[in-house]
Amino acid sequence: MRGKLLTERMVAIDEETLEIIDRIVANRSAGRSLRHPRTGKLADFLLTHQGRRVSADTLREELQRPAAEAGLDGVVPHQLRHIVPATGYEGGVPLPYIRDILEHIELATTEIYARASTEAKRKALEAAYTDIVTDDLPEWNQDPGLLNWLATL
Repeated sequence: MRGKLLTERMVAIDEETLEIIDRIVANRSAGRSLRHPRTGKLADFLLTHQGRRVSADTLREELQRPAAEAGLDGVVPHQLRHIVPATGYEGGVPLPYIRDILEHIELATTEIYARASTEAKRKALEAAYTDIVTDDLPEWNQDPGLLNWLATL
């Protein structure tokens, strides 16, 4: 696929996505290559509607339906580019690997994904301090002395 400034991008695609693409290609109406809106060169577009390339506006509109069903508002297609690196980082994928996947030149550009979620931070601290945190600690909100002290703050 092509990215900013028409640079060629490699995109990792899982088996399930490949099967979906195969079904789209097999079932879409026979067509011909279409002229790229910027370059005018003939290009094969995967997503077409009535023989024409699907517009960016149509893609945004189509994304809104599943986003709304998931309770998300204001989702745009570019955000999908951030899902894999953000979840990959939280899953332990090193930043240089994520940089290579996204084809960033500078590691600093990729560091935006290094913002760990609160849950990831909690798990990391618990893992690091297993000898301090025990299961037999009382619930803080059940400790009258602590609650009284907190009320004085």
